[in-house]
Amino acid sequence: MEWAWSFSFLSWLSLILSGPPLILLFLFHTRRRRQVEEFHSGKLRPPGPQGWPVVGNIFDLGELPHQTLCKFQDKFGPVIWLQLGSVGTLVINSADSAAKLFKSHDLAFSDRRCPNALTVHGYNHGSIAIGNYSPYFRVFKRIGAMEFNAVKRVNESVEVRRKCVDNMIIWIEEAAMKSHSSGLKGVIEIYHFVFLMAFNMVGNMVFSEDIIDSETKEWKEFFDSMNKVVEWTGKPNLSDYFPLLKMLDPLGIKKAMNKDMGRCLKIVANFVKERMEVREERFKRKDGKEKKDFLDVLLEFEGDKRDSLGRISEENLNIILTARRPRTLRLSG
Repeated sequence: MEWAWSFSFLSWLSLILSGPPLILLFLFHTRRRRQVEEFHSGKLRPPGPQGWPVVGNIFDLGELPHQTLCKFQDKFGPVIWLQLGSVGTLVINSADSAAKLFKSHDLAFSDRRCPNALTVHGYNHGSIAIGNYSPYFRVFKRIGAMEFNAVKRVNESVEVRRKCVDNMIIWIEEAAMKSHSSGLKGVIEIYHFVFLMAFNMVGNMVFSEDIIDSETKEWKEFFDSMNKVVEWTGKPNLSDYFPLLKMLDPLGIKKAMNKDMGRCLKIVANFVKERMEVREERFKRKDGKEKKDFLDVLLEFEGDKRDSLGRISEENLNIILTARRPRTLRLSG
């Protein structure tokens, strides 16, 4: 009898103690569900134009979306909600609203939606430019700030930048002379040489040497592939507005990006392989290198205990270096 009374007492005590937390959890869940329902019904959303069925506000943006959004501000205010296909989009249309967002809600809005085309070869997982906020992002942003974009590093590259610009001028002069001799009246495509100069400038900071020469076959292949990557990235893709179409890839953009991105990563992988062979030979000779470049820093990275991050995989290393490419410039010449 005593044992039965003790068991009954403990059961009632457990019920009494667990009751309030369960009630609070139920109320919180109910409130959260109500908020989600209200958001989807539009009650908690910022104001915005009424969208069309299926396509939403896609056709409301017009040929110049930035001007259209500026006009929307007069009618709907600085924070606007757009429905682009099946993807909800929050538009911050003023400097004051943007400052409040980044100051008070930076973590909530730190992630970015990755275009479907840039998910090939795991690019969205290795690149800090389009990757989600994570320990990986924090660590490599810190490495980039300290080792690549530091003021000291930029100041040390003055001579390198001057050399790259001088080489570009020489390449342009030589190309113009060849154009004249071929009867083309000196017409050349200047943006080819601007791209090569900018890429070699970054290459000297990353690899401590010029990466590609304007006369090599590899240079032309890399240039053409990178141009295509930029083109596919900026091309409107139905899969970005209607996620259900991702598997179908109706416009073939992801398939084309997979091919061109693969060629770029393969060329960068060859650079890394050559550098690793040089490092091994240097270590065998015990020939220490006083000045480290960005690639040395990445290769020597052992991990980050604070963010539980290990060594960089070979695939992510190639993606990080590819992401350091200069933007292609479209100039007339």
